[in-house]
Amino acid sequence: YTLAVWVRPDQIPVPGQVQGVLDHELQYALLLGNRGGPPPPPLGGDPSFEARCVHTDVASPRGYEYTTAAPVGAWSLLACTWDGTRLCALRWSAPDDHQHFCTDTVGAPAPAGAHGLAMGHLSDSGQASARLVGAVDAVHVWSRALSADALCAELGQPAGCMPCDGCD
Repeated sequence: YTLAVWVRPDQIPVPGQVQGVLDHELQYALLLGNRGGPPPPPLGGDPSFEARCVHTDVASPRGYEYTTAAPVGAWSLLACTWDGTRLCALRWSAPDDHQHFCTDTVGAPAPAGAHGLAMGHLSDSGQASARLVGAVDAVHVWSRALSADALCAELGQPAGCMPCDGCD
C-alpha cells in the first residue's frame, strides 16, 4: 500500500503524544508524534517532531518508521509505503527539505481494518481520538507500493527528489 497526504501541522504534539492524520485501525496509520526533547522552535525544524508510519507488523523495536523535523505552519507531503517487506516513511517539504527512511516488516498488516479509514484523527474502537491540529489536503491511498520516484512524479519533481536516507 501507499498512503500519501499533504499536511500542514499548526502545532507540534506535546512530548509523548500524537496527532492522527490517517488511521485504518489495526492495519496501518500515519500520524504526527513528539518523542520529547527540548522545547520546539515556533516554526518547524524540531528533530523530535516525527511523521510516523505505523504498520501492524513492523520488525523495528519502536513499531514504526518515521521522518523528523516537518515544518509547522507549512505544507509537506507525507507518505508511507509498504511493498510486502519494507515499510518506508517519506517527507517532502521543499526541494532541499526531504527525508526517506525504510525498515523491514515481519508480515502483512491485519487483513481488514476495524472501523474504516479515519482522516484527521486516530480511530480508537471507531471513536475519534488524537485529533490533528492543522489541515489535510489531497489524500491518496493506493493498494500498491509506489517508489520514491513515482512519488516525486506526483509532486511534479524530478526522479531522485527523495533519495533514501536510511535504507539497508
